[in-house]
Amino acid sequence: MLAPSQYMRLYFYIFVILFPLALAPAGANEPVERKRVFGNSAGITLKAAVPWIGPFGFMEDGKIEGSQVEFYKALAALTGYNIEVSLVNYKRVQFLLKSGYFDLAMIFKAPHLNEFSTPIIELEALPNIIIGLQGTEIKSLKALETMTVAALRGGVFDQMFSTHKNWQSITANSYEHSVRLLLKGRVDAMVGTLDGVIFHLQRAGVTPDMLGSPFELDTQEMTLYASHASKLNGDYEIMKAATQQMQKDGLTERIRQSFLDPAMRKKLRLPAWTVEN
Repeated sequence: MLAPSQYMRLYFYIFVILFPLALAPAGANEPVERKRVFGNSAGITLKAAVPWIGPFGFMEDGKIEGSQVEFYKALAALTGYNIEVSLVNYKRVQFLLKSGYFDLAMIFKAPHLNEFSTPIIELEALPNIIIGLQGTEIKSLKALETMTVAALRGGVFDQMFSTHKNWQSITANSYEHSVRLLLKGRVDAMVGTLDGVIFHLQRAGVTPDMLGSPFELDTQEMTLYASHASKLNGDYEIMKAATQQMQKDGLTERIRQSFLDPAMRKKLRLPAWTVEN
């Protein structure tokens, strides 16, 4: 038999903690309400989903920052649209774009996305790379047969890498997790997009002299998509023209590189990748 004080604690736990959680809508803990709005027009406001993966989107001092955030800020200024950006788990971006909750999303190009969204313009081709610490040199995919690699859960990389059965891999929940595994010596290397790898290595205090040489797997095209249910109503030319102007002026590349340490960019540069001195 419980004492009165124990009944009170049980009541508190059930009705104050568990009951509100049961009523909370699915996905209520997702960061879709963390927003920034760009533009000051009285006209249409478009919602843009920003994947919560640095350097594309992340929280800094309580505010959304990232390369995609800066892109949408510039896009709003050029097009006259208000653009509201929200951080979203990458796996949910496609679902929310399909549902029409978001008008825009910048994600990796894939044929199935055309079923519910329109590719407006390709922004850049991002290499997928494998890299280890100093002394770990990867000259070919065959070299991986003697190594253990940290691979992101749900990540899509080179087809051969993803399907090869002789390679040992440890599933990482995030880039931060991959970096921790690498620094603790639990894996020989990590795999990911060039920008994501650089950003999270530099945030962990890794310097270029601590790294081996990168091995490129393949590339993925980062593409701006508009939902078929978007308030743009099929008028994509203004978005395309504005983005092309940003590319011509070098603004998209300057935004991208501003989030990546110059020394790390130089260390991990690959053919056809612009590096500022």
